[in-house]
Amino acid sequence: INIENVFTTDFNVYHLVGSGLVGNTSTASGVNLRWLDQSGSVHSTNYDYGQSNMKAETGFNSSYSTSGDRVWNCFAGNDDGGQSGNGNVWVFNPCVDDSYTYCTYHSAGMTSGNFRSYGGVAQLHRTGKITGFQVEVNDSSSSFAAGGKILTYGMRLD
Repeated sequence: INIENVFTTDFNVYHLVGSGLVGNTSTASGVNLRWLDQSGSVHSTNYDYGQSNMKAETGFNSSYSTSGDRVWNCFAGNDDGGQSGNGNVWVFNPCVDDSYTYCTYHSAGMTSGNFRSYGGVAQLHRTGKITGFQVEVNDSSSSFAAGGKILTYGMRLD
């Protein structure tokens, strides 16, 4: 799902809320985020992130990268069991030319009958305007079923 031209210079902080993101296959998959530039092209490299993974069936661990290709699990995970991925992402400086785009996030959901929660921080390790985002699943055999919502709020700091 590409959401283009939603970030502007009117705001420096945005709040993304994803809810009801259900998959249409039984394959459990993470629901992830990538940034789009002004031309609508997906940034598929240069993501730095650190994440806490809290999985009810296995416990707590962490993951990180300085050369990632997406922001992992920021809308938790999904499958076709009717239990959706949900998350909150706060985005900082997406339209500031000489700054990295940063985000912090927390998500929770049920994947394959297991409660999972994620929290993390990430940055796109390159400067330039980001005007949109892509919400995607990391398993090529999975996709979204109809009915989920992604709300975007601009937050003014005067």
